[in-house]
Amino acid sequence: MLGDAATTLIDRLADELSRSVVVDDPAVQVLYASAHYGDADETRVAAVLNRGAEPRIRGYVLSQGVLTWTRAGIIPASEELGMHARVCVPVRWEGRLLALLMVMDADGSLTTGELGRITEVADRLALPLLDLARTADAAHEDDRRVLDLVGDDPAARSRAAAALAGTGRAPRSGAVADVVAVPGAGEDEEHARIALRTALSGRRPDPCGWLTAVTGSAAVLLADPPAAGGGDLPGRVHRVVERVAELAHGRFRCVAGSAGRPPRRSCSPGRSRRPGPRARPRSWACGPRWPGGRSSGRSARCSRSRRTT
Repeated sequence: MLGDAATTLIDRLADELSRSVVVDDPAVQVLYASAHYGDADETRVAAVLNRGAEPRIRGYVLSQGVLTWTRAGIIPASEELGMHARVCVPVRWEGRLLALLMVMDADGSLTTGELGRITEVADRLALPLLDLARTADAAHEDDRRVLDLVGDDPAARSRAAAALAGTGRAPRSGAVADVVAVPGAGEDEEHARIALRTALSGRRPDPCGWLTAVTGSAAVLLADPPAAGGGDLPGRVHRVVERVAELAHGRFRCVAGSAGRPPRRSCSPGRSRRPGPRARPRSWACGPRWPGGRSSGRSARCSRSRRTT
């Protein structure tokens, strides 16, 4: 929830412009929406009613490169998605993206002066939104613990297991890890990270023994053995990959597999904007190290499984 200072700024801007204004987090989840001003489209109405946009809408917005913007830009209209054009201004603090301020502009009639005012409000929103970013940082502490748990440092594994045990979430002996990766994400890495984190969301804490973490453009899933109630790991991975494909909106592929087997699923929509070498998974030697401390090669070994001790 945004504080009074932030919501007052947003509502005042919407009133001045007589246009609908929305503030989204970097994952394009609605943080606050102003009143309607007769310019709502299907996307805005659905997002307000459902308290969030559909993955395909969020993927479309992210595919415009908004995560790297440093000034105002236009998110084009999409007839297919029922979406009017919007002006989008990044809200940043010391370079870090905190939110996206969006103003409806279906007919491209915003003036230079109005764009300046929107940018001014975006600058003033940074400080009120900083506390939300700090809260998100604290919530991601689990990522470091899970990555330590499947890493190759015995001391770090012990510390991570003890910390998770303190929260009642330590994995059982025999837990299995699997990895989902966006190969060769490059400049899309932040988009990939958000897609992976979003695809894994809603499962933490998880009563079925799941632990998850995201690092760069890869995610690790750690599950108790099925006999201990760990559930269907391949099925879970399949669903994660499917959702990442929606959020990717053609910018990148997502692959997943286990040691010694090729990827179970490739989420290439068949219309990637970057064919050629970018379509091949990068070597894990270029990325994080997983259980055993060894890279796992290219496409056929793009992720690994490990039984914990």
